[in-house]
Amino acid sequence: MEAWIIWGGLLIGGFLQGSAGFGVGLFAAGILTAFLSVKDSTLIILALTIVMSSYVLLTSWRYIRWNMMVWVLCGTVIGRVAAFTFIHYLGETAAAKQWLGYMLIAIVLYLSIRPKIENKFQRFMKWNGTAVGIGAVGGFVGGAFAIGGPIYALYFIHLFQEKKDYNATLQAVFILSNLFTLGLHGWSGDISQVFWFYTMTGVVPVLAGVMLGSLLFNRMSRAAIQKWAYLIVALSAIRLIVG
Repeated sequence: MEAWIIWGGLLIGGFLQGSAGFGVGLFAAGILTAFLSVKDSTLIILALTIVMSSYVLLTSWRYIRWNMMVWVLCGTVIGRVAAFTFIHYLGETAAAKQWLGYMLIAIVLYLSIRPKIENKFQRFMKWNGTAVGIGAVGGFVGGAFAIGGPIYALYFIHLFQEKKDYNATLQAVFILSNLFTLGLHGWSGDISQVFWFYTMTGVVPVLAGVMLGSLLFNRMSRAAIQKWAYLIVALSAIRLIVG
């Protein structure tokens, strides 16, 4: 019964990932941590995100914006190393999760009342230092809580005018950053049998979910995807605060 609940959460998470470009941690992280350790849950989600992102990039890899992605990845490496230290030696705390939730809600509210933010701050958003900073924050949050997607998504959805550029670049960042994180944990001996079981058996539900979600993504406009992303981030924030 426990396994079926986890697979169901991965299916829903896969749908969110396919429809908005991120979101698997919204359902999956909350469900997995109810049955598994925080460390195992985080690593399983990171591994399955690689599977989902690879599926998306099979048809959209040409739209990756490598010039901006490189700077984001530089920051992500810094954030993931910090997250590795955090989760390996300290674990997560309720206070840290709540703080992150409030921060995400504040970001969503700000972006919602400033719909033309991309026009006002486009130059700042294109600055390499901004990309590194976003990468560092997203890298830490993703490595420590398995929900770094909202940070990257909110940045890329306002940076790029085309939804395919947004999604392809986002998925490429997920793949490379998650591979780096899994390598760190593998080197330190954090990979368990539980990780292998749910990663291998979770491939089917996450791929089924991301395939269904991709159908919705292809039908939505950039503006609709932006609103959908806001909603997912807000729900993710509420889960962090309450849970």
